[in-house]
Amino acid sequence: YFIDLERKNDIRTNDGTITRKSVRECPTNVIEDVIVHYLLPLAERTLREEHVTKAAGEALGSGDENNDDTNGTANHEVGVSGTTATATTVPRIIGAEWWTHTRPLGANLGHQLHFDTDESLLGNAGKVTHPVISSVLYLTGGGGGKHDEENDASTTENEAKEGGVVAGSTIVFDQTPASEEVASQAWIGHARDNAFLNFPGNLLHGVLPC
Repeated sequence: YFIDLERKNDIRTNDGTITRKSVRECPTNVIEDVIVHYLLPLAERTLREEHVTKAAGEALGSGDENNDDTNGTANHEVGVSGTTATATTVPRIIGAEWWTHTRPLGANLGHQLHFDTDESLLGNAGKVTHPVISSVLYLTGGGGGKHDEENDASTTENEAKEGGVVAGSTIVFDQTPASEEVASQAWIGHARDNAFLNFPGNLLHGVLPC
């Protein structure tokens, strides 16, 4: 489900007049509402922080950042796309793609490792593009336990012992399609009800079995 945040729609106001507003200004359904009012602000904040860090590095002369294309969007939860950043501007997020998966708790093989990319553009033009930011939102699957930021692993184990079945965790590697070596680091986002995770859209990731 692709959401063009700049798309204009005819909106009828309370007095009966018709006005044209973008999805960003006036979401038309619950998915657009969740993205615009809840997920988009988080993605924009991450993008600003990443841009500031990158700009600071370039100012110090470390111009070896990854320059992968960021035009396309494809993600197993939410991917966002934007324009190219410059030294003085932060890219504006112009769209999002929403994917939904339902997995059986305690009896699934997860989701294979993959890179988020525009499959159509890859097939038609052989061009690899990525979202600016990829994100994962767990609606359910946390086993009903409380989130313990200081000890995620122990909390997950305790939930399992207490009978709470936990969904598969998301794993993200520091590997991109341009990497010449396999990943040396990985980050794990444990399944928690209403948990939200975002990361650079060109990183290898998947869902662990449970």
